[in-house]
Amino acid sequence: MMYRSSFALFLAATLVTSSASAASVADLVVTLAPPSGAHVFENGRYTATVRNAGNRNASAVSLVIDLPATHTSPQVFVMGDLGARDSRCALSGTRLTCNLGTINRNTSKAVYFDIALPYSAAPLNFSFRASTTTIETNLTNNNL
Repeated sequence: MMYRSSFALFLAATLVTSSASAASVADLVVTLAPPSGAHVFENGRYTATVRNAGNRNASAVSLVIDLPATHTSPQVFVMGDLGARDSRCALSGTRLTCNLGTINRNTSKAVYFDIALPYSAAPLNFSFRASTTTIETNLTNNNL
């Protein structure tokens, strides 16, 4: 009888420890709020939010935003006029890199940028990618 209860106690302790450590991860989720009703060459404000839906703080979080690029020049430029942007974001070519620092568990941080886009026959694509130095098991929702 002593053997069974000791084994049951060991098994219960192992399951609790395993599930607690598995649940303690960061989980970054990227969402976007585009401008409503911006016209051609009129500034529109885009707000990108990175939420940490995990149970662990996410350290050294960055958000990389690839802006639409020109296709008619040998050099690559941002298509349209980039206006005001969040002070945590630096522009290099057509890429904004935003350093968000630590995002605590179950909280979020947002950045914004204004851009006046031209008329284009081709789609004007943006991409958003969040990353962290903290262990994260679900990377599928880091991109938009």
